[in-house]
Amino acid sequence: IIVNNVEGEILRHPSNEPNAQDSWVALRSARGEIQVKQKQLLLSGGVSVHTSEGYEMDTQSAWIILEEGVAKSDEPVTVQGLPGALKAQGFSLEDRGNIINFTGPVSLTIYPESMRRMK
Repeated sequence: IIVNNVEGEILRHPSNEPNAQDSWVALRSARGEIQVKQKQLLLSGGVSVHTSEGYEMDTQSAWIILEEGVAKSDEPVTVQGLPGALKAQGFSLEDRGNIINFTGPVSLTIYPESMRRMK
């Protein structure tokens, strides 16, 4: 199944606590190919990811295995967040986003003022 102008939101850690906030990931891409039987999604044409924690990630394409909670891209990726910015040649995400590996070369810029505000 081919879909244009893909937008979606995934609730990562739903909480049953009355005052707890859920964490989420919002995805956007120009094109998506859904492989229903394999439960896979190939996003292309520019992929943007935003999280409830304030991180933003951009790459040209990403391959996602929904049931396993893994994703990867061999395209250049940029990540922005409160503590700084990162640029890499690609990434692999495991354990539903708890582990993210960036492939090199990788450059990291840390914003000292932001780190002080995080304490």
